[in-house]
Amino acid sequence: MSAAPPRVCPSCREEYLATVGRCAECEVDLVSPSELPPKGELPPVEQLQRVRVENPVWIQTLASQLAQAGIASRIELLSDEAPAARRHGAPCALYVRPEDAGRAREIDEDLLRAQLPDLPEGASGGWSEAEGCPACGTAVEAEAAECPECGLAFAEAD
Repeated sequence: MSAAPPRVCPSCREEYLATVGRCAECEVDLVSPSELPPKGELPPVEQLQRVRVENPVWIQTLASQLAQAGIASRIELLSDEAPAARRHGAPCALYVRPEDAGRAREIDEDLLRAQLPDLPEGASGGWSEAEGCPACGTAVEAEAAECPECGLAFAEAD
């Protein structure tokens, strides 16, 4: 009688015994090794989850942070038109595998808090520059250093 093949986490690729159902670290369902896509390759965008729509500078910074965490991502240009928002640029969307979406959103939230250190705790992590101030929603002038309504300081992305 042969042993059952190991199970693998699709996110971190850690191997587990066949009797284990979820990755202890990533908290996602395990799969058989044959179900894993080739490392680094992402399926079509229709099979991915969107994490954020934002300007190219933000999206590139987020993609870099995700890569450092071992999360593959895909960037799609949504329009050739630059939005009337801070740090102009055509809006882009960043996508990840569904099993990586939770961790990717945590990294995005950490990035948002690093860029906007005065952001109140209750403010949404799903904020986009095009929406105005993330703390109070006030429209913000392009290149503004802080919100004219609530005084939230904006830090520039590197």
